[in-house]
Amino acid sequence: MSSSSQIDTEFSGPSVTTTYPPHNGLAVGPNNIVMVEGSRIEWTNLAGGSPTLQSTYDFFSSLSPTGGLYDQRCVYDPINQRYIVIMEYGASGGISAIDIAVSKDSNPNDGWYFASLNTSLTINGQLTASDRPMLSVDGTNLYITASQGSAGTECWVIGDTAGAGGGIYNGGTLTVTANELVPSSQGVFSVVAGNNGKTYYASSYSNGSQIVVALQIYDVATSTFGPISTIGLGKIDQGGSYTAQQLGTSLLLDAGDKRIQNLAYANGFLYGVTEEKPIGSSVPLVHWFKIDISNPNSPTLVAQGDISGASLGSNVATFNASIAVDGAGDVIINFTASGPNMYPGDYYVFHGANDPVGSFSAPILYQASTGFFDSGNGSSVQRWGINSSATVGPNNPNSFWISNEYVATGWWQTSVAQIEVKSSSSTTVGSIVTSGLGISGGTGDLNAGKVVTLTVNFSSAVTIDTTAGTPMLTLNDGGSATYSGGSGTSAIAFSYTVASGQNTSDLTVSALNLNGATIRDGVGNAADLSGATNYNPAGVLQIDTAAPAAPTGLGLDTATDSGAKGDGITNVSQAKIDGTAEAGSTVTLYDTDRTTVLGTGTANATTGAFSITTSALSDGTHSISAKATDAAGNTGAASTAYAVRVDTAAPPCSAPARQMPRPVHSASQPRRCRTARTASARKRLTQPVIPAWRQPPMR
Repeated sequence: MSSSSQIDTEFSGPSVTTTYPPHNGLAVGPNNIVMVEGSRIEWTNLAGGSPTLQSTYDFFSSLSPTGGLYDQRCVYDPINQRYIVIMEYGASGGISAIDIAVSKDSNPNDGWYFASLNTSLTINGQLTASDRPMLSVDGTNLYITASQGSAGTECWVIGDTAGAGGGIYNGGTLTVTANELVPSSQGVFSVVAGNNGKTYYASSYSNGSQIVVALQIYDVATSTFGPISTIGLGKIDQGGSYTAQQLGTSLLLDAGDKRIQNLAYANGFLYGVTEEKPIGSSVPLVHWFKIDISNPNSPTLVAQGDISGASLGSNVATFNASIAVDGAGDVIINFTASGPNMYPGDYYVFHGANDPVGSFSAPILYQASTGFFDSGNGSSVQRWGINSSATVGPNNPNSFWISNEYVATGWWQTSVAQIEVKSSSSTTVGSIVTSGLGISGGTGDLNAGKVVTLTVNFSSAVTIDTTAGTPMLTLNDGGSATYSGGSGTSAIAFSYTVASGQNTSDLTVSALNLNGATIRDGVGNAADLSGATNYNPAGVLQIDTAAPAAPTGLGLDTATDSGAKGDGITNVSQAKIDGTAEAGSTVTLYDTDRTTVLGTGTANATTGAFSITTSALSDGTHSISAKATDAAGNTGAASTAYAVRVDTAAPPCSAPARQMPRPVHSASQPRRCRTARTASARKRLTQPVIPAWRQPPMR
């Protein structure tokens, strides 16, 4: 096979100890799942959490169900965003009805409308009661079929909004807009809406020489039923009892009968599953068929086959099947398997759209039982649920939701699983590349607030549908990148803004999550996203939002410590300051006001030591502090201030005024005082001395 499958989600559904069998019912919407099992209805989120549980009798209490409620069916109407639940109601005296519940919107917690369809019908002079109803919807009508015993199958079409008060979808009157009775000679009809203006009814029965599928088409526009045509499946059933063995007991399980258990429609093909006991087989098996109905006047059989349990063990029966088909043509069949060497378990098989016609995978277990089933009623043949469920996922068209019955703690339980079918030839993730300001060749060191673009390069162009959600990349630093563009191309962009507290030595992608979106190639196949898991883009992109520690050990370098060593006094205006900071960080020195920058330097890449010469400092005391800034741009706190006293002026002298000046020494020599002289003193020194004999006589 060219496709594979994986179980994306799995959890347990309802279980009730007072009723059996469960008669599985499942409907899946965009945010919630509605399940009906036995006498309990339950809805949860898509992970099985936050359950709301209620007795079906309480749920339908407005209809006063004094008899039995059973044979439930559930569907979700994606067009009108409603859940629909039906249950067969039976009371003494041949009284029957089909109780119907319609949710008010896509949230089952927001309330429901209720109505009852009378199925106590007098046909050919006899009162008949309904049994085992089937249900389908198309956004315009509800389609319900039910066996009326030997009288045949009654088919009802109920308008969503037809009738007084806006119809059943608005809490108004339930209004049947069309109906017909199909003779019992043509089997019991099931129904599926095609969502193409047609609804398909089909049954499976033996005409004495072979198994035949009877097919009828309802036209929505004209509200008319077309003629019935038949398609022969051949002599594929030997008849006899349909039972299955169980490990550890002689009690058998009822494996149903040959009536159609479920129908599905997709792309001009009708699919169905029945129960047959093939010629030469000792056990009954699920039988499937595919019919081309693109020409309604001439339906043709495309393929058919059995779902064998031989790979699971000897004399393993397969039964209680349901089928679903997605828009791409992927098929899933959900069923129970049981045999003398195994407990009854829940399995599925799948067919990928690109797989050879008629090929299915081997059975895949999604829920095992821990024992055999015994209701305690003393019967040698124990009833098993007549329904399992399979439906296409509303948020991922290549996924299916399935549900079935199993045994644990000595009683029936129900399982729910989401299965994804993937084509091995689908588009794959080729590479992921990072870019943005501060990133070169995938390498960089970024702090909070910086933006990284992660481009996911697929092997071919893909289309992103964000109707139900937005794809995201989860990252190893705790952050996430959100889809930002590129649909229709092979390069899909995701944007990530670094937030405080997110740190990693090298940014990698943990996974690409759809979050309800779809990513499909040109032919509609879901892209294979597994290549994005734990992907490390080229380069080393460090995310660092942690500020470095404050520098320590500030002090005068010996080259400018001109006084007593360590006293913080220097006669050099451009002092050199030593210290230690985060290795490789940029260190900035600040003056007393902690604003004026005195100088910058780089801490040693190994030891963190630094030596920075300041700009010219005025004489006086300066409280010098330092801050470190790492490569990502994070700046730490200021260090403890270090006091430096700068004194570049020579001290005054007390020598006589006429003392000759001495030379002033350099910074490396002891400073000498300077003599201060008055102007008159300088004048006296510069005037000539006149001898006494040259002086004029005194008068």
